[in-house]
Amino acid sequence: MLVAPATGLGQTRLAALHRASPVSVFGQATAWSERSGGRFRLVVRSGGRRDVLKGGRGVPFDVDLGPGPDGAPVAVYSRCRREPRTTRHAGWQGVDWATGRGCDVYLWRPGRPERRLRAARAVTSEFLPGRALVTGLDLRGVRYAIGWNRRLAGDRGVVSEIRSGRVGDASTAVVDAAYADARSSVWSASLSGDEVVYLRELGSSVGTTYTIVARTSAGERTLLSTAQPLFSVSADGLRVVRATGYGPLPEVPCPPSEIDGRPRCEVLEQRRTIDPRPPPDGGERRGGADSVRPCRERSGASSPA
Repeated sequence: MLVAPATGLGQTRLAALHRASPVSVFGQATAWSERSGGRFRLVVRSGGRRDVLKGGRGVPFDVDLGPGPDGAPVAVYSRCRREPRTTRHAGWQGVDWATGRGCDVYLWRPGRPERRLRAARAVTSEFLPGRALVTGLDLRGVRYAIGWNRRLAGDRGVVSEIRSGRVGDASTAVVDAAYADARSSVWSASLSGDEVVYLRELGSSVGTTYTIVARTSAGERTLLSTAQPLFSVSADGLRVVRATGYGPLPEVPCPPSEIDGRPRCEVLEQRRTIDPRPPPDGGERRGGADSVRPCRERSGASSPA
């Protein structure tokens, strides 16, 4: 594990990984999975403290960080008797959670043993929920954001969607796009204040662009646009954390850098100058001039979000 000081303006490397990993952020805590000895292990870093969950699994953890009863960060994730498969599909590659069997949801407060949460039904399999091609989930209290992909018949492109809502209510489409290029999609939904932050991949004959987008009812803003492959993003307030790489497929290790020999998959943090979360006292939001800019035009066919 490598941790480095700031690399570039407002950017900090939190980890260098041998496989790309989903990330989750809450407050000052960040969670990701590290592959070691053929198994993935869950790591939570908060401030100068780094905790590693006992007991690994065969795929990266579908971790979601949030507040416990006392407000301290806790991690929620699944464990399965039969692990789900990894897959490539519609411009996205990762874990096909619907193929897991005997899955239960666990809660872990770093520094304490994990515990299994009581299942809603006696016979059930619990994991990152829903369809076979769910590409991300974030829960914040009773609010959630979820993404999924499906390939159009006849290999005519990809339908990619991110939805948000409140538990128990109908969800609303944040992004509902059809892309003519099967290398394009949106995924990795994350909630931060009134924003939904997600990744957009746009492929073309000349290359692929990865964009971190923040969307509110007022429209979209681009937080980062790069040719460097991105696998996951999570945001909370001023913090935006991304994981680079093509996905956690066992046969696709992160290649070493030609410069320093370190794995190219990284967990990187950038800080914004405006906190999108509503202030608790109803006053002005913290920060100075916002550094984000309007989102670029999409390429390929897309339907209005």
